[in-house]
Amino acid sequence: MDGDTYFYALAAIGLILLIPYFIIRDYKRGRKVSSIFTSISMPVILLFIALGEVLKPVLSQASMLHYNQIFFLGLVSFIVVPLVLLFFFTGKKEYKKWGDSKEYKYAWLYKVRYLLVGGVGALFLGALYRFYQIYVYLF
Repeated sequence: MDGDTYFYALAAIGLILLIPYFIIRDYKRGRKVSSIFTSISMPVILLFIALGEVLKPVLSQASMLHYNQIFFLGLVSFIVVPLVLLFFFTGKKEYKKWGDSKEYKYAWLYKVRYLLVGGVGALFLGALYRFYQIYVYLF
């Protein structure tokens, strides 16, 4: 094992300790479950990436391919699909806020809101393309 593996092992241990802390902290602050889910999804992804980097020198290449396939399917089914569904279910309520200029902290954001939504849409399409490339590589 090299120095990077120890770094990823420390990162994984730190994330294992921090993720429950973040969940409990947000729950005590009275945040919604959907808000807690969206804020905790990135640390969970980072945890599995760190675990994969720790397991890389230990497991064979075939075992790592299975780990990557399972990680990809778990990521898509337990994080990406719920986040996309959450976006579409809250989209109607948020669309009403987009039309109200008083909802914006800065007036110039109201003027460029469609440009910002277009940018987010382009990022979403780019992410879908990256997921397709990962799928082709793994399967």
